Amino acid sequence: LARDGGGWSISGNIADDGVGFAAPHHQAFVWGALSHYVYGVDEVQYMDFATGVDQAKWFFEASPSFHRAELATAYGGQLRFTVRALYGNFSELNSPLDWITIECQSCNSGRGLRVVRFVDEFFSWDGQETTVQVAMNATELWMKDPLNSALGFTHATECDLASVLSNVSRLAILGDFTRS
Repeated sequence: LARDGGGWSISGNIADDGVGFAAPHHQAFVWGALSHYVYGVDEVQYMDFATGVDQAKWFFEASPSFHRAELATAYGGQLRFTVRALYGNFSELNSPLDWITIECQSCNSGRGLRVVRFVDEFFSWDGQETTVQVAMNATELWMKDPLNSALGFTHATECDLASVLSNVSRLAILGDFTRS
């Protein structure tokens, strides 16, 4: 990553820059398998005390350099990144855990398309350093967001994944796994 964090930003954190995004902190040294990495800090928690759910999960947002037509060739490949928690109680997780989100604003005649890879029994994390690898194909349990809260998510098809990868407008990785 460049000294500025490679253009990555953080969305959803209440303690942002006032326009919905904050700059992640950049560390220019090696820590385990991490080298020149970015991290975020959850400075303010917005809890629903009745349910215990964090109402403002935050995400690492990929830089615009990831919004390229060449990503269409990623279909059938792997998305890979290394994660490690600096803090948090991983026995008290947020829900749902929408770990990876990929969006295409121009898909579906401009109505948009969003695919999400949620955490489940096959794809989870306990806060320890790990390299995450997720296949970019329909058999990897990617879910299609109906973009309507009255409807449930459905399994993304090959066409959904290929479409969203052909014109990525957002690639986000959940940074806010825990409620504390």
